[in-house]
Amino acid sequence: MSIMLTVVITDFNRKEYIKDSTLSALNQTLNKNEYEVTVSKTYRNNEIDVFLKEKSVTVITEENPINNSFLAKAIEISSGKILCFLDDDDLFTPWKLEFVVNSFNNNDRLGYIKNANIGFVDNQIPEKIPESKNYSEIYIKNEEKKTNFFHFMRYQPDGNSSSICIKKDILCYFTNLIYEINTSVDSFYF
Repeated sequence: MSIMLTVVITDFNRKEYIKDSTLSALNQTLNKNEYEVTVSKTYRNNEIDVFLKEKSVTVITEENPINNSFLAKAIEISSGKILCFLDDDDLFTPWKLEFVVNSFNNNDRLGYIKNANIGFVDNQIPEKIPESKNYSEIYIKNEEKKTNFFHFMRYQPDGNSSSICIKKDILCYFTNLIYEINTSVDSFYF
């Protein structure tokens, strides 16, 4: 059984990156029928708008957003049971979404994943995860979060939203709060 997933790309008005981040979300090893891509942005740009339309990407454009309203709207319209976030200046590895879907499929009580992030090497995109890991991935079951909160915080599960995937039904319960956040939402996801 596969799970429909939505990639929500948040464009913070850094137009020079949005095409690359979008392509990294679209060029996945996961079957394209299993996920959708939504770009949430705060500007209109004909070149970028045409590019996104040609790629069949859903676009939320809110030119005068109140706090993170443009992001909250993208979450609300998403079809996926799992939401994966991608900042406009980050890229996904080609196998990320397949890994995420497999992780959720293998554990029906899983509610949140924070993947490791990999930096560019000599200005090049890595083709595989480095052999030596200086991180550990965090898997949190829905019911564990409250009871083990302080333990999880030692592993910094809240940074870099491009590493975070969460079940939509968990996040939608608090979507109204995203409208009120006027800073980065990375920590809010956790």
